[in-house]
Amino acid sequence: MIAYVLGQPQAFAIVADKESSYVIQLSNTDSILSRTDHLLGQLQTDFGQHVRADFDLFKETSHTLYTYLIADLKPVIKNKKLIIIPDGRLGYLPFELLVSDPQADARRIDYRSLNYLIKDYAVSYQYSATIGFDNKPKRAKANGKLLAMVPDYTNFSSVELAGGTQVKLNKLPFAKSEAEAVLSHYAGSMALGAEASKETFVRKAKDYSILHLAMHTVINDENPMYSRLIFQQQATVLILMLWEPTSFLVWI
Repeated sequence: MIAYVLGQPQAFAIVADKESSYVIQLSNTDSILSRTDHLLGQLQTDFGQHVRADFDLFKETSHTLYTYLIADLKPVIKNKKLIIIPDGRLGYLPFELLVSDPQADARRIDYRSLNYLIKDYAVSYQYSATIGFDNKPKRAKANGKLLAMVPDYTNFSSVELAGGTQVKLNKLPFAKSEAEAVLSHYAGSMALGAEASKETFVRKAKDYSILHLAMHTVINDENPMYSRLIFQQQATVLILMLWEPTSFLVWI
């Protein structure tokens, strides 16, 4: 477990496993947040339009964050599975994309060749140590099965938010194959296209132990409870969750 604490001026990492625990001082918080914001901004751009300068900047920014957040922890996390508990804006950072070694083929842009953290460690996340490692008895699961919700967005390309703001919705071409891959490991069913509606979710979710939601979200940072999951559109949009990945698992 790596729990990050963004203090002022220094940041710290609390690292613990079954046998031991450590508190490790990291770089100053302002430097970490500045690089985090920079990388998150880069991730919002169209990678298909990147030139060599964009590639080099991505490598440099991602590697700098690796040195800030991971490098000093390597002696105590070697050969471990990582459970990351982020703090503040680090909650938006995909740690899997941190680059341990920025060296890559100088002749071409090749993001696939970079030495990402995910190539060395299995990474998962928790909201807090209290939630993640609560030993209280858990209530019984619904049925041990998985429900995958996969809208196809073919009949609508945008959604209107309060105030008339239009949010464009691109198709998610791999969402169906992703859900099929998950269902190859878990028993369950898939609601695809028109079936992946709010009404279907409300009716069926209570009967499943695992919910796999492969869909768009719209995040409201000022009023997080108004963040949205975008199901297959009928007349309304379901306001439900607060996270921004293309897909995720919700355990009940």
